[in-house]
Amino acid sequence: MGRFVVQYLDENDRGCGSLDWCWFMLPQILNIAVWLTPLAALGAVCTMIGAIALHIHRKDGAEAIATNLFIIALAVFIAYSRSGLIG
Repeated sequence: MGRFVVQYLDENDRGCGSLDWCWFMLPQILNIAVWLTPLAALGAVCTMIGAIALHIHRKDGAEAIATNLFIIALAVFIAYSRSGLIG
């Protein structure tokens, strides 16, 4: 099963991770269920952790992993700042 999933991802990688930003901003912009913003950010963190595992498995360069780490840092910042723990 695991090999099938990795093979599927290798063949069908669409690069949808670049749309993660809209899920952070949508609840804030529409002012509907604002509590979803930190949860969306934490979901993006989980997605990027999986992406790092995939990049390591594929033996991609350090640039791909660094990009995911940058997105994780931004998502953690958004989750923390929007959770109401800051001021």
